[in-house]
Amino acid sequence: MKTATSCLSFVSVFFSYAIAFASPHQSLEITLTPALKTLSVTDTVQVVAGKSYRFLLNKNLSISATSAGDRLQRTRAAGAQELANEYELTAGADDSYATLTYSGVIFDPVVNNDSTGLISADGVALFGSTYWVPEFDEKTTYDIQNITMPPGWMLASPKSQNKIPQQEIYLVAAAFTEYSLDTGAAVPLKVYLRSPEPQLAQTFLSLLPGYLDHYQQTLGAYPYESFAVIENFWETGFGMPAFTLLGPGVIRLPYILNSSLPHELLHNWWGNSVFVDYDRGNWCEGLTTYMADHWQQELLKSDREYRRQSLMNFQDYTHSGGADFPLRDFKQRFNFSSQAIGYGKGMMLFHMLRVHLGDAVFNQAVQDLYRTQIGKSISYEEIETVFENTSGKDLKVFFKQWLDQTGAPRLGLKRPQLASIAGRKFQVNFELTQASPQNYELTVPVRFTMTDGEVRTEKVTMTSGLEALQFQFEKRPKTLEVDPEVDVFRDLDINERPLGFSNVFGAGKLWLTGDTALVSAYQQSWQQSIEAVITPSDDKILLDLPSEGAVVMLGENPKYEQLMLQALAGQDFKISPDELSVLGASYPRKDFKTALVARSQSHPGLVLAWVRGAQAETLAPRLLHYGKYSALAFSDKAVPLKATWPLLKTPLRVDF
Repeated sequence: MKTATSCLSFVSVFFSYAIAFASPHQSLEITLTPALKTLSVTDTVQVVAGKSYRFLLNKNLSISATSAGDRLQRTRAAGAQELANEYELTAGADDSYATLTYSGVIFDPVVNNDSTGLISADGVALFGSTYWVPEFDEKTTYDIQNITMPPGWMLASPKSQNKIPQQEIYLVAAAFTEYSLDTGAAVPLKVYLRSPEPQLAQTFLSLLPGYLDHYQQTLGAYPYESFAVIENFWETGFGMPAFTLLGPGVIRLPYILNSSLPHELLHNWWGNSVFVDYDRGNWCEGLTTYMADHWQQELLKSDREYRRQSLMNFQDYTHSGGADFPLRDFKQRFNFSSQAIGYGKGMMLFHMLRVHLGDAVFNQAVQDLYRTQIGKSISYEEIETVFENTSGKDLKVFFKQWLDQTGAPRLGLKRPQLASIAGRKFQVNFELTQASPQNYELTVPVRFTMTDGEVRTEKVTMTSGLEALQFQFEKRPKTLEVDPEVDVFRDLDINERPLGFSNVFGAGKLWLTGDTALVSAYQQSWQQSIEAVITPSDDKILLDLPSEGAVVMLGENPKYEQLMLQALAGQDFKISPDELSVLGASYPRKDFKTALVARSQSHPGLVLAWVRGAQAETLAPRLLHYGKYSALAFSDKAVPLKATWPLLKTPLRVDF
């Protein structure tokens, strides 16, 4: 935990910022009538006498200014596809407060797990996108003075936000069961569930203190008064100031405890107190992914494969159909390719900064970023400035190339030679190449392993397409590896990347063959989620395979078995009439549905997939969530096999 002195320094930042900003403050008295889908609000707004304020409000709400001397007029009506009217409030000459009253129906029904906000008997979830309170040009602080709800209901979202002016105001309420953990620290932790489930609540409450302590030590004092995990009544995965709103299915997924939970908690620093200037690019998903999801993989010593998977996702989802775009243009995730750029490439940008600057400087820079930018809406430009100031280095080229160039460089290792030289020393000569439309300035780790097991890692700076390099050693090198830990954002060679279903989903062209009912089910499921051109086919395609793309074989067929055996030659994979053997484990055909991916030996640009088992159509939507795996076995809801085929060779390693 941070010391009391550090905590007080952050509090002083909060208050000095709020005073300097002079943002509007809203005091709210709210009545919710879920049965009628309505709310009524009395909003007392702190104003400057004589000043005019513009704001937006939901067009379904009727509003008036009830305070004497204040004038309210609608300046623009919402269009047919717009949700909010625009108003102008002019404060009276002697006023310091203006009172607004408004009421109406708010009910945007949930469609495909999406809603701008609604009031219903199931619960209330209102967001910035709901425009349920006046949204001013400036950020605002607020407090809820009173809220009237049905008996048994409780307000789960914060009752006030007075320290940091907010971009949005939220309201989440329902008939919750509340669980809390009071550790004696300054930050109460809570879980709100829609039905009593103490074991689930305790699971969250047992992990949150550790995550909170980690981020307070890493970045600085937690910026809000409490933190809550709230169960929504439709599937969401949102991170808001002081709480996360998780759907009933999402909140019970076991893996979110070590992925989504720290990710959403960290958003209270990145995104919800240091805000995003979306017009200039969304930086916070990349940084949050790096400091939450990647951090968790570091603890498991799986961070290298996590980075490798991020590079694979980028290749698979952005290299066809013009899906790539500059990282600086990322606003939000809307499909696999945008996620691969905003989350994956963004995460790698910060990892490369850490490799380039070193752990100590990087850690100090993120602390400085939080300390100096809290309460502000920023872009990568401010991040670049802070990192330059902290490190004392010119990072303009670094940021410009990774933010504005599309694609990625591909590294090559050429002409490796080992020679004995005078003085009983050894010399290694080789050429390091990069292939890309524009050369990148790269920091590339090169690792040498000696015959006695000693490991030496050198950082090579590349500024051109070819660097001729020479290293001398007292001991005899046994292996040379270029970027062995996948620290550089780059295109992976085909032999550097274990196959996964992401290769199938990211293929420009995808053919489905097999049982007619299965083909129809998979086409309907996948065409809504992936960008590939999906073509139903028959088994004739197996006689003349395409040179690239993906062919998915659905159902039981000896032809499919033979093709997979050929494609997986050299891997631990066997087929018998009764079972499949994958990586040393057996899976009886009658008990398991299996899904396998392999690369065609005769057509290296072609990916083959085989999905089989009783009711295999049920796997169509599920497989979309297992893109990094190349071998899967399903038994009802369990997934006992989640594996990738091991790499058999890599072009960036040489054994002397």
